[in-house]
Amino acid sequence: RAMNDPYAPPTANVADPRADRGATPVQVSWALRLLWASLLLGVPLVVMSAERLPDGPAAVFAIVFQLLIFALVAWLNICIGRARNWARIVTLLFTLLGLAMLLFMPTPDDTPVIERLVSGVSSVLDVAAMLLLFSAPASRWFRAAAGG
Repeated sequence: RAMNDPYAPPTANVADPRADRGATPVQVSWALRLLWASLLLGVPLVVMSAERLPDGPAAVFAIVFQLLIFALVAWLNICIGRARNWARIVTLLFTLLGLAMLLFMPTPDDTPVIERLVSGVSSVLDVAAMLLLFSAPASRWFRAAAGG
């Protein structure tokens, strides 16, 4: 009788399978703290590099581009906290790209020591976060969130 009743509630299972992923592993919590700290360390880096830019449209473009990167990284951090595996992988790719740039691109001689130090610390935080995000407990959590 309920099948023919137009006022009966739907019987489809509408639960989000990702809701069963369980508590966030401590590795993921720490990785997110490190990623947010790394992002915050980027603020003085942007300010320091902006001070060396010549005035003009190129400087405005560089600053806008850096702000967009900040927004993207913040969004990726949020998505990682929501157990989105693709965000974890994209962040890994960004970390590897950043390391390659740090290791293989020459740093201009006029770069202050503090800027080099902050950049290095930020990179170490990113690598540590990646190690935590790809640990066995974190990987199980991301897999459970994906429903598989």
